[in-house]
Amino acid sequence: TNITILVSNAAIAHSKPFLKHTHREIESLFQVNVLSHFYLLKELLPKFIEANKGHILTIGSVAGSIEPLTYSPFEDSRSLSSWNYESNTQDRRQMTTAHPYAFKTSLFPKPKNKFESLIPILTSKEVARRTIEAMRRDEEVVMMPAFTSLAANTQKLLPTPVRLALFDYLDCGVHEAIE
Repeated sequence: TNITILVSNAAIAHSKPFLKHTHREIESLFQVNVLSHFYLLKELLPKFIEANKGHILTIGSVAGSIEPLTYSPFEDSRSLSSWNYESNTQDRRQMTTAHPYAFKTSLFPKPKNKFESLIPILTSKEVARRTIEAMRRDEEVVMMPAFTSLAANTQKLLPTPVRLALFDYLDCGVHEAIE
């Protein structure tokens, strides 16, 4: 069987401050959220190159694109898996990395959002529709909702105290949703 699409969506999360994580939790988080992506890519990329076709889709997270409020192994792991795929565009493979904002899943059953009219909680169907659309258009990176791309880039220009105050005021995220 010829595989022509790799969907890399594996992720686990633990909702607690960094210092409360055990070594085992951090290790398992990186095994699933980062290393599994590398192993799949290492296995399938040569076949895609040989066949001169194949599309690699990574489901990342806005959490991996926006500097976190607290140091979180989950957010770091999502950043690394996304960067891995984005850096592999040098192989001229078709790659799409989707970065959705919080949406209700079994991993995050209750995403938190103080201003849902400003930052809507996405549905799985919305994320799937936009992700498939991005793949069909050969978009390399898609942020959902679209304005989060602007937020991810401009928040880095803010002084740290301002950025932290803004994130605290918006009071959005998935940390409480994981429990």
